Amino acid sequence: MLHWPDSMFTYVKEAKVLLPNDGFGQHLATSKRFADEVDMGVVMDEAAKYYANILMPFGGQVQKIVDKIGELGLEIDIIGPSHGVMWRGPEDIKRILDAYVGWSRFEAPPRVALIFDTMWHSTEKMTRAIEAGITQEGVECSVIRMARSSLADAALAVLASRAFLVGTPTLNNNMFPPLAAFLAYIKGLRPRERLVGAYGSYGWGGGGAKLVDAELRAMGLEVLDPLEFKFVPTAADLEACEAYGRDVAQRVKAWGI
Repeated sequence: MLHWPDSMFTYVKEAKVLLPNDGFGQHLATSKRFADEVDMGVVMDEAAKYYANILMPFGGQVQKIVDKIGELGLEIDIIGPSHGVMWRGPEDIKRILDAYVGWSRFEAPPRVALIFDTMWHSTEKMTRAIEAGITQEGVECSVIRMARSSLADAALAVLASRAFLVGTPTLNNNMFPPLAAFLAYIKGLRPRERLVGAYGSYGWGGGGAKLVDAELRAMGLEVLDPLEFKFVPTAADLEACEAYGRDVAQRVKAWGI
């Protein structure tokens, strides 16, 4: 039961081949057959994106199936998923199995993802100031503007980061539609073990960031208080954004210690 109830793993003992259906795959098109024939960085990025968007909700099942493979003591020369290239050889097979264990436990490096959109650049200015605060603490930061990015890339950023912050302007007393779409999408993927927060700007009436904050809290994640400013952020506002970014970075570095 990885992705669909009828998904099954099949082991061909004569050939020492594991056919895991939706497990260990990628949405990767190439003329090559095996992962070691392609840039491994590309393959692992695509494997992570596939996991983030397809298998993230099934971490418990992933751990059980990987444990089962170990318990059975199967000799595996090749893993042939139903999507993407196949894995062969002990090094690459261990690489993808270990990656699945880490992803299923929601392990991630000390990284922060800023997922935002903007109408008149005020929320963008806040984003850049928060990014500056994060990087001042020596923490890697990825910035994703939803109008120019896919939901799949945003989900990958969530999987690959210990924290993600969602920035939105306010439109008609609501969050900006691209962020509403992201939150609906990521809620269905059920991320865990993440530090999250909401921020944004507004004109006459606020509410966008507060609505994002409510959605994040409904996911059961560790949520920071929202940060929201009226009109174009002032120099003092941007300093507060930098401080917010530094605080997030410090929390991320201390995560799990």
